Amino acid sequence: MTKIYLSDGTTEEFNIVGELDDRFSNNKNIVRVEIGDSVTDIGICAFCGCSNLTSVKMPDTLEFIGRYAFYACKSLKKVIIPDDIIHIGAGAFKNCYNLYEVWYDGKEGHNYFGKTHSYSDKTKLRRILKKKGVNLDRFIFNNTDLD
Repeated sequence: MTKIYLSDGTTEEFNIVGELDDRFSNNKNIVRVEIGDSVTDIGICAFCGCSNLTSVKMPDTLEFIGRYAFYACKSLKKVIIPDDIIHIGAGAFKNCYNLYEVWYDGKEGHNYFGKTHSYSDKTKLRRILKKKGVNLDRFIFNNTDLD
């Protein structure tokens, strides 16, 4: 079950199987999301423009994060990427200006981020925490404060 936490303190639950589409995009009332285990794909622009979204819990079953999935989620601060992610689309976290940390513990030698420009040049990203031996293309972190 996918849970959407709103700014008025209420929670909405949705039974989403497979792809989580863009039904939540531009919803300024969303502050937190817990994506259910039955979701394998966060679709294109799924949460884009959710400017008050501060955190997202992604399931281990997640394989894909679509293009611009979290575009302009200006309050998003920390993201934990599931270990078995296969692809993160271009601009997935673009204009997430307050994104500070990315946690990723994926498989050795995999480079799921690629040169997708997934992060904005103006992000406050300072560190990516990952398992030893996991290679991530630093190109996508150009012009950030990444250590």
